[in-house]
Order: sequence, then structure tokens, then C-alpha cells
Amino acid sequence: KLGLYAETTTEEITVFEAGKTTCNKEVCASFKFLDSGFNSFETKDFKAVKDEVYALEIALSGKDFANAIIKASTSKDNPKIGFQGSDVDVFAEMPDTNSMDSSIEVQGLAVEEGRESKARIYFKPFLAGSSNVSVQVITEKSSSSQNFPFLIIEEKNLTAGFSPAGSQEAGKNF
Repeated sequence: KLGLYAETTTEEITVFEAGKTTCNKEVCASFKFLDSGFNSFETKDFKAVKDEVYALEIALSGKDFANAIIKASTSKDNPKIGFQGSDVDVFAEMPDTNSMDSSIEVQGLAVEEGRESKARIYFKPFLAGSSNVSVQVITEKSSSSQNFPFLIIEEKNLTAGFSPAGSQEAGKNF
């Protein structure tokens, strides 16, 4: 025989999940930011543009069944973002309600063995500067907290003008 013969199988495994991961006694949570085009950003690299809608996606996994609640908040004294709503496991367009809410709670996350449960918390920056989202993942037996600081920038238009004076006509020598 001139070749090797073997029975092969295909198995899909997660090698690296982008975002920050934290675990407590019952669940592990990974976090990433999404923009309105559903481009994802690691939490440490995220910057927001004023008046655009974003999502913080939280993916929960565990070895056993657990019910989880996610609470998210920002500064109550000087908020620069407003929470717009949330979704669990089924995601549609990012809502833009122009809400100024400084906190939100997501209930109904069932974490099962071998299945990842995801939630998205939508927010909209309305002031430029430094801000943050503090997230608390609460289960029946434990809780964990994460804080995600980021910068909000104001989008500015670039205007370019070209003057015909001193410009060269096409096909002519300089």
C-alpha cells in the first residue's frame, strides 16, 4: 500500500474566547463590547463614540445548572452613558431609546452544563470623557464583579479644501 488509511472525526473546540473572563463557584463569565455594526472589541481596547449605541456582551458557562442575574451600572453622580435595554440569547437590533438610566438588571439567565448563555446590555454615551460599566454576576451561591473603564470621544468631521491657485493642470509639466 502506498498511503495511510485512518478513520477521522471532526470535533469543534473553543481555543480562545476574546474578552475578559472571570469565574466564581458556579459560573464563568466572558465579556466583550460590540458596536452597532456588531464588530467586537476586547474590554481593554474599547473606546466609544458619543451618541452611538453599543452592547456589552456577557457569555456565561458552568459545569452545573445555575440561575444568574446580571446587574450593570455606571456613575450615578455624573453619568456619561445611559442604558438602553438588554436581550438574552436571542439578539435583534440595538435599541436606541435615548434613556438616561444609570443602572440595569437582567434576569432569566439559565446556565446549563455544555451550553453557553449570553446576555447583551445596550448603552449609549451622551457625554465625552472617561466612563465605566460595572457588572455584577449573581448566582444562588456566589457573585462576582467586574469594572470596565473606557473613553468616550466625540466624532468630528474632517473638512478638506483644495485651492486651484498654484495647482497644476493635468498633462502639463511642473
